[in-house]
Amino acid sequence: MNTEKDLITVCVCTFRRPGLLQKLLHALERQTTGDSFAYSIVIADNDVHESAKAVVSAFTQHSLLSIVYCVEPRQNIALARNLAIKYAKGNYIAMVDDDEIPKQDWLFIRK
Repeated sequence: MNTEKDLITVCVCTFRRPGLLQKLLHALERQTTGDSFAYSIVIADNDVHESAKAVVSAFTQHSLLSIVYCVEPRQNIALARNLAIKYAKGNYIAMVDDDEIPKQDWLFIRK
């Protein structure tokens, strides 16, 4: 019997919206899991000047979530998404934009 939990990687692409990204990260931190899965976050900063780096760094100081920060310097949403997916781990990938705030049960699927 396999007792390992599924892992979902939430991929976030961001471009020069640190305030919105901070709100999104706090919403992601409060996701309901029902203890049936784990999740991590990949932040793909699509800004060569790394405008999201300070927000992500500050957030990782207090969060228990696994967070990977990467930079796609060429401004192109498709390239940023591909980079985020490259760093994703686990069984599933969820995508959310930096200007969205998902509901607390966004990742939770009742069986």
